[in-house]
Amino acid sequence: MSDLISDARARFAYKPLDHTTDAIRLVKVLPVLSPEGHLQLELWHSVLLAKYLCVSYQWGEQAIQHEVLINGSVFTVGSNLYGFLQKIYTWAQAGFKEPLWVDAICINQSCLSGRGHQVQRMGAIYSEAQEVFVWLGDHRELAGAFYDWLHSAQTHQCPIHLRQQWDRIRFNPYWSRAWIKQEILLAKRVTVVLRGAKIEWTVLGNAIAKSGNLDGLDREHAAHLWSFWGERWRSKHYCQSKATVSSKNDLFSFWSLMYMHRSSECTDKRDRVYSLLGLLEEDHDFTVSYEETVADLFWRVGFYFDAWTPELMDILKAALLEDDDRGQHQAQRPVVDPWRLIQSVRWRPDMHLRIPICRVTPTNSFTRRIRRSVKCKFSNSEPFEIRLVTHHREQVVTTTLLSSATQVYDVGTDTWVGISTWSSLERALTTPNLDRVDRVKLSVSASYAIWIWFGVHPSQLDEAYTLHDTELSAHHALPSGTKITKNSVELPAT
Repeated sequence: MSDLISDARARFAYKPLDHTTDAIRLVKVLPVLSPEGHLQLELWHSVLLAKYLCVSYQWGEQAIQHEVLINGSVFTVGSNLYGFLQKIYTWAQAGFKEPLWVDAICINQSCLSGRGHQVQRMGAIYSEAQEVFVWLGDHRELAGAFYDWLHSAQTHQCPIHLRQQWDRIRFNPYWSRAWIKQEILLAKRVTVVLRGAKIEWTVLGNAIAKSGNLDGLDREHAAHLWSFWGERWRSKHYCQSKATVSSKNDLFSFWSLMYMHRSSECTDKRDRVYSLLGLLEEDHDFTVSYEETVADLFWRVGFYFDAWTPELMDILKAALLEDDDRGQHQAQRPVVDPWRLIQSVRWRPDMHLRIPICRVTPTNSFTRRIRRSVKCKFSNSEPFEIRLVTHHREQVVTTTLLSSATQVYDVGTDTWVGISTWSSLERALTTPNLDRVDRVKLSVSASYAIWIWFGVHPSQLDEAYTLHDTELSAHHALPSGTKITKNSVELPAT
């Protein structure tokens, strides 16, 4: 049987969804092959309230493509998905008629706006599905003894002769995917589909947890999902059903989820953010956009979720900016490349952000210079300047800023107010119930913030520019008039 369909058939073309409604696409595998011997699928527009099943799977290697027919036209899918469609075809021959939602088919992947619109609703799509099929790949037939052991009470002791089959399941690369937390946790029911049988997720998860090694979570992604996330997700919803406790759960806050899944596997790094949105405890209107770059998303996440503390910045850098090529040793610290951010701020010369102030000391006080002590007793007309000192390993970079860079959040007016004198700063800092981390911050240009985060020392600038972009210069990355010496970066007065 040929794997190519006659050139007489047209390529499949999507019709746009109505984005003002809850429209989705659904697909069905037909029980008969085409005259050329290819799988035939039917695709149509529907709504979330329809009855359908979702598929959770790993896209896998896309180099090998297989042709199928959708509404009589040619469409290509990757090998892993093709194996699942073949499985559903055998079910269709036995009477299976359920509509499916499959992201690679039901989302027009070539339309960035349409893709973003549907990914934005992935949480709702998986929540509303009658069932979610987990496809681990087209493994060879598993022995009957394997299923007997899986359903037995002694699931923590996998027999030696079955361990090779068991390891193919529990260490399947599917479990490390970024999207599966949302796809499984939001589902009403989860069924794992193998070549020879279907297994309830509760049965498989219980066996994985009992036989897994939770001390080695770098490999035990499936055990982690079942034991850690499943337990806490169920606990969260139990608490929500009881009026005795608050439904607020820090585990499902944005930054907790980002930290836990900052290294999840995904083809597109932006999905490390987008794949978590459906699980967030807090209400949000953060939008999905595949039309923006990773650097654009970095800045947008930072501003929306207030990422400018050192701890949160490290999480965001790990998720979006780490080099995927970690070498042969996984323990090797990944390299974070700041240059895509530097290039992005070239188009945003006026962008500023507010970072928390850890310590405030006067820099123009004679007493401070002699005694190295802090005294904030100045007249109302006394201006001051800010010396921002950052430490990068053994190197120190110092930058002088105007006093107005210090800003305090005014609850009454819902605005940030710049400070002009030490007395006004002292008054602001003695405000009752003031949380300095949230309400006293330093406004700096985004270009200089990059230096704070990444530690590119001024003395290394020439070498760094040569390695990354010979067209960049210090004045491209920092405001015009910036003075750079071996031990300091001085921004011009504004």
